[in-house]
Amino acid sequence: MIGVALLLNGYSVNSRKTSELMKARDTLLQIKPHILEITSVNQRPDLLKGDASIIMDWNEEIPSAQTDKIAFGLQQRKVPKAEIKQRVEAALRLVRLEGYGRRRPRELSGGQQQRVALARAVVNRPTVLLLDEPLGALDLKLRKEMQLELKSIQHELGTTFVYVTHDQEEALTMSDRIAVMNRARLEQIGEPSEIYERPRTRFVADFIGITNFFSGQVQGLDGDRVRFLSDGGLNLCMPRSGSVKSGPSTVAVRPEKIKIAEQAHIGAVNRCEGVVEDVVYLGSTSHHRVRTSGGETNIVLRQNDSGTAVFAPGSRVSLWWEPESTHLLED
Repeated sequence: MIGVALLLNGYSVNSRKTSELMKARDTLLQIKPHILEITSVNQRPDLLKGDASIIMDWNEEIPSAQTDKIAFGLQQRKVPKAEIKQRVEAALRLVRLEGYGRRRPRELSGGQQQRVALARAVVNRPTVLLLDEPLGALDLKLRKEMQLELKSIQHELGTTFVYVTHDQEEALTMSDRIAVMNRARLEQIGEPSEIYERPRTRFVADFIGITNFFSGQVQGLDGDRVRFLSDGGLNLCMPRSGSVKSGPSTVAVRPEKIKIAEQAHIGAVNRCEGVVEDVVYLGSTSHHRVRTSGGETNIVLRQNDSGTAVFAPGSRVSLWWEPESTHLLED
């Protein structure tokens, strides 16, 4: 998995637990294809041959110039001075901070301090770089800028990044693969589009983004389609994916997949009627909360295009969505 950005995302992943996992003399986090493995160093001393770097605090205030901070790890390894100079300059170029080497921490912005911390890690040429909530302390605009910056550096560097975050949007933006964990159990691992568009479990669907859930019963199969009856009385169908068991189940539908209008599209299969309870304007989009005739609540995410009808609270509307946007969950 060299050169891959792997995101660890879930309720059980946090700074304290991650740091406990990565105690240098105790345990080691190994990355293998599709596997995150905790191994005792006492059992596998050969694993210590590779370096691992952890970014825990971007804003560490060491009162020294940035070149001294970046060179510290190389100095501890007794790397020749001429090589240290070359590698430090290369690390500063990589993080777009040429000419900033002699500045003090107070002379750098928050984003620049973060890039210095990244340079301190990558100058040691680690095989794997663990970033534990690195952007959590930044304001929204700078955080989004640094997401793109880190992703660009990761691709340029070719080092595997293991990136721990609780920010779902950040996970989708930053990753090549996402591992969603629930109470130390791996729920699903895959590409961002797979995790978002085809979640396997309710936990994954609920944790990544906003989702509408329908509880009910699988009624059976109709060719390559699954027939489902929700507790609110909606008859839904969806493509068959793998083995299907009759009985209580849950279906997930993303809010941007649902269409809203005064009347449903002719021929729509998955459809229902309801009343708008609330509308939240978010600039480019609006969130509509709709109570269906069966008592179920749906969230509809709608683009604020010019010329589209506006539905105020109390409006009677029709909702519909494609069978391919309906997913039967495993639990």
